[in-house]
Formats: sequence, structure tokens, C-alpha cells
Amino acid sequence: MSSNNDKQAMVPLGAEILINEVGTAPGLVLEHNGKLIVLLPGPPSELNYVCEQRFLPLLMQRYAQQGIIYSRILKMRGIGESSVAAQLDDIITSQSNPTIAIYARRGEIIVRITAKASDVEEAKALISGTEAQIYERLSKFIYGVDDASLAEYLGQELLKSGSTIAFAESCTGGLASSMITDIPGSSEYLLGSVVTYSNMAKQKLVNVSAENLEKYGAVSEQVACEMASGVRDLFGTTYGVGITGIAGPGGATEEKPVGLVYMAVADGNDVHCVKHLFGGTRTENKLRSALTAISMVIDKIKARRNEEI
Repeated sequence: MSSNNDKQAMVPLGAEILINEVGTAPGLVLEHNGKLIVLLPGPPSELNYVCEQRFLPLLMQRYAQQGIIYSRILKMRGIGESSVAAQLDDIITSQSNPTIAIYARRGEIIVRITAKASDVEEAKALISGTEAQIYERLSKFIYGVDDASLAEYLGQELLKSGSTIAFAESCTGGLASSMITDIPGSSEYLLGSVVTYSNMAKQKLVNVSAENLEKYGAVSEQVACEMASGVRDLFGTTYGVGITGIAGPGGATEEKPVGLVYMAVADGNDVHCVKHLFGGTRTENKLRSALTAISMVIDKIKARRNEEI
């Protein structure tokens, strides 16, 4: 161990150690002038462990129960923040306990319902009525609650329809595929993906034509469509997705600024392409592109289902 780790073993006189079993730095609790001073490890996994397993039980022992704050999160897609606010305006203006907060985050809308109560069961009971009101007005936009993700929802839709998918990613560098594979069992519907970052990869792996690359450029509707169709043919999937864009901060031109992204979905019948202009950092543009592409496939599956009905 290096010498700079020595400080992790130093404990102020009189301090109580909060043992950290998932890392090396312990938590510490020290009383001084009637105040409780708490030191916690920084890495999230260690912080969560020490708080949940050591610090919170200590607080429960030392202080009287003061109630809890409990939240339920509804996640929405296909609707804007202002539209959600308009639909819920009367509920929000008359709220007391629980309260409602609306957030726009990474291409989706989050509605958080929060209640103050003596325990979790009472909080859930308080939340249930407001949640039912929101579902009554916005159910067609709600895809999940709490820890649900768009990738998980897409997986459910693919399994429900017996469909498979493949991705050809350029500016996202495999991020959309990574989100899909974060879901256990995703091998049942994700048959493969390729990161076609260079023009050579686009041509050799998913048959993008040299003519379109020359005429329209790598960041174009034509190339995105060819990527979607090419990767679908390559893996023999129900759906193929192509994503190409300029994540930034370099590589932009006056005609093609940073944040310009084309994404296409092919299903054998046609290829649907959408142009987006995101205005964030490189990381934000990649993330929003991946999430938007995943949402596009969900829309495609639902449209196809409606056509069959």
C-alpha cells in the first residue's frame, strides 16, 4: 500500500468508527460541543454502504423517529415538460402533502411525487391517490417507475413482439448497445452491434455506399438510413438502428454544427430517419442520442403493432 493511504487509518481521539467492508476508508462519527460531526468515504458504493449499514442505524439509536420523506418517480417519454405541467397544473397548484416536481432529464420527463409521513406505508398511501390522478391523464406517456430505464422498456417491447434488434453506431460509440446489454437477458433480442466510427467501417461492415459518403457526408440522413438497413441485413434482425452525428467539441462546420445527429430505424418495410440538434457537451450529446434512438425503436414497435391490429 502506498504511503498516502496511511491517513485512512488515522482516527481522531474519541471518534466512533463506522466500519467500511467494501473499501479501505472508514466512516467516522465525532461529538463536539453538542454537535455530531460525520465523515464518510467518497466513492459512491462505499458511501452508500457505510450510510445504510452503519450510519443510519446509529442515527436511529441516538435520535427519536422524526418521520420519513418518501418519493415515487414516474418516467415519461414522447411528451414535453411544459405539456406535462399543463396537464397537472390543477394538481400542482393545490398540492400540500404529497408534492409534485417535474424534471426534464436526458430526453425524458420525470414526475416525482413526494410524501412526508411517519413510515413508508403511510407515505405510499398518501402518494397512491395523486399517482392515480397522474396515470388517468398521462398513462400513455408513462413507461416506467422509479429505477425503470428506456432500455429495459425497449427490451420488454421486443420480447412482447418476438422481435430482435441490431445497432450500427458512429457518434455514440456503442453507448446505445451498452445500455441495452445492461439489462439481464438482453441476448434474447440484441443479436449484435457494430461501431462504425470511420467511413471505412461504414462501408465494409454495413454497406454504406461510397457515393453517399462523398455526396452527403458521414453525418447525413442518407448514411444513417444505409447504416440502419445494413446492420439489419448483417445480423438478420427485425429492426436495425443507425446513429451518426457530431458529438463535439470539434468536427463541426457551419452547415453541420456540434450536436447534429441523424438516427434511423429500419424494419424491412421502410426506413424512418429523424434529425436532431442537441446542444450539450460531448458526453451529453452521446447520451441523448443513444436514448433518443432507443425511444425511436419503441415508437416503431408500437406503430407496427397498431398497423397489424
